[in-house]
Amino acid sequence: MNGKATGSKKKLFTELLIFLFLAVFWLQSVIPVNANTRYFSGEAEEYYQSLLDMGFPHDYAVSLTELHLLHPSWSFSPLLITEQEPTYTWEYVIDEEMSDPEANIIYSSSTYSVYHHPTNKSLYDSGYYQVSRETLSYFMDPRNFLNETDIFQFYALSGGNPDALESVTAILGGTFMEDAVLENGKTYAQYFMEVGNELNINPVFLATKVRQEQGTRGTSPLISGTCGSKLWEFYENNVQVNDSGNEVLSPSSGYTQEQLLALDGYYNFFNVRAMGNGLFSIYYNAMTYAAKGTESMADKWDGSGAWNTRWKALYGGAYFLKNNYIDRYQSTIYLQKFNVDSRASGNFRYQYMASVFGALSESRVLYQSLASLNELDSPAHFEIPVYEGMPSTPCEDPANGTCSLTAQATQKYDYRAEMTQPIRLNADHAPLYTSKEVYPNEELLIEGGVTHSYTLNGLEYSWDGGNWKPFSTSKTFREKIRCHFSENTSHILVIRGTVSYDTRKEGTTQTIYSHFLYAVIYVNVVPPPSATVTYEVGNEKTEYTYHVGEQLKLPQSDASDFAGWLGSDGSFLPSGAEITLESDVTFSAVFLEFEALNGASLVCSQTSPQLRFSAVIREDSLSKLTSYAPHAVSVFASFSANGETVEYSSLTQKSIGTLQGRPFLRFDIDVPLLTQDQYDLDYTPTFKLELNYSNGACKTIFPISTPNARSARQVAIAALQDSTVHYSATITAMLHKIAETS
Repeated sequence: MNGKATGSKKKLFTELLIFLFLAVFWLQSVIPVNANTRYFSGEAEEYYQSLLDMGFPHDYAVSLTELHLLHPSWSFSPLLITEQEPTYTWEYVIDEEMSDPEANIIYSSSTYSVYHHPTNKSLYDSGYYQVSRETLSYFMDPRNFLNETDIFQFYALSGGNPDALESVTAILGGTFMEDAVLENGKTYAQYFMEVGNELNINPVFLATKVRQEQGTRGTSPLISGTCGSKLWEFYENNVQVNDSGNEVLSPSSGYTQEQLLALDGYYNFFNVRAMGNGLFSIYYNAMTYAAKGTESMADKWDGSGAWNTRWKALYGGAYFLKNNYIDRYQSTIYLQKFNVDSRASGNFRYQYMASVFGALSESRVLYQSLASLNELDSPAHFEIPVYEGMPSTPCEDPANGTCSLTAQATQKYDYRAEMTQPIRLNADHAPLYTSKEVYPNEELLIEGGVTHSYTLNGLEYSWDGGNWKPFSTSKTFREKIRCHFSENTSHILVIRGTVSYDTRKEGTTQTIYSHFLYAVIYVNVVPPPSATVTYEVGNEKTEYTYHVGEQLKLPQSDASDFAGWLGSDGSFLPSGAEITLESDVTFSAVFLEFEALNGASLVCSQTSPQLRFSAVIREDSLSKLTSYAPHAVSVFASFSANGETVEYSSLTQKSIGTLQGRPFLRFDIDVPLLTQDQYDLDYTPTFKLELNYSNGACKTIFPISTPNARSARQVAIAALQDSTVHYSATITAMLHKIAETS
């Protein structure tokens, strides 16, 4: 740790966790969303106004309201820096932070040259340059980091959390602390929980802090227990630069072997007082502090407060954080980096880390630990600084988002949202906003698509900040969401996307799940208009009045010849079908009198006869049905010979006028031409109607009568015996030939 009193040297934390985002889209340009496309209504407008009333400026409030829509359990409060101390304006704070060239530094590598101070070329902390004013302004401007990831700079660190064991365990996963047991018999995760709740510090933060300071492998000499031996090795050999190229700057005199080896057996997990010029000075100062340790715990720790066990070093480091930072108004990662709260001591000097992006980097470790567990919807509180005199727009990143380590999280990906229902909208890298009037219990159609440079896991929706429910797993979708609300009420429908990406460090892979707003729809439930449903059965009509949007069940009919309900809207539905009423509609009962005629006729050609079987259907009912629903009904027929089924045959259709005053259509099926040895074969026809309904249902209707089997010989004999019919000599001769064949 490199917190210190005014005027003492600072040190950049020794090991920095670098985030590798996979499949990142480096945006050449991000199309800004016009502020007019973002608007808040109902509860969202009230929430936005409450943020303004707290003291948040408009641009803060817009971003925070969107985060509230994305994570309703999150809460925010402003830290009014200038209101607490009028001299602490934006320009004043920047001036003070710039006044100490070691207060805000960055790697000297050419990769970060755009961030370097334009004139100060002095090296600090073994290879770091002071940053430019523009760089400092970018990292200190909270408006740049009000997104799901980077806002954890402002995560409130005070307060125990007895339910955080799972989160703490996940943070330690893949590190040297995973499942490891301390000298007191407790795992690191168990002990972080114990210390956090005892000292009123969020244990998630403590675990994250140690992971940030010591990395995943834990190879720093400061936690090896043999750091004194490492110092003696440096001193004895007068090492100036180690094998990794880092400056050691061992002094040539002033120390003894006994003095340095006495620092073995101590630990410093939080890098407390790890400051100085060169690794020798950094290690020596950290170990000297560890040997002194937490003096207030001496009575409980066998007479000494020294951090001579790992668990004591963890407790002592947390105690140091509490007394020197959290209880002294540096209770967020941002405030530990930028000590700007006037109630704190040593403003602009007493700062935990010198790296200008230390707060950004450390907050992402905390974010990723929660995101990997899908716990981002858990309650979280954020305290965000507000300065008077800030620029009208957020201070720009000097690298324009091209540096993965320092860019805003939202610049590391791209997404596009499109909607065609209930309204046509699209936006790049921004959510869609619209409003819609619906009726009670109506289904709201959402149609559109979304693309994202990370892997899209799916979309989910929430009503009024309630639980998230699955919506779609596809990039393009057409889904309906039921509006289970009473009339004259207003609601907010939020649809968000969930994406994932992998991070890798030191051979381990961690999947991170993050979220983005797809759409915010303000839904107003209005009284539905009435609609009339008329049922026609023969000459009788019955009317009923309902509300549009109601679900109805059509009347049941057990009649064998009942085909279905023909709607004036062109629908054709079966008995008992369920519908959602949209407008006035008349349903007419369709009965298809379908009868197979008994017997058969002979069709005599010059060569061979054929048997013909027939069925009749009411022509007016069938014509009415097919005029509204052309494909609703099909007629099929087959026949069998001596019990063996033959394939379906083609039908001929003809109008035969009226029977008993009603028009009928006749459907004929002809048996193939018969040879002489087939005259005594019995043929049996089968007729059926297949009905296809608008809702996808199907039904088969068979004739109300069953025709008897017939052979050609039987029909010929009957024809010759019928004295009422006269045939031509040719037909008569053929009939005798068929009748006399045995």
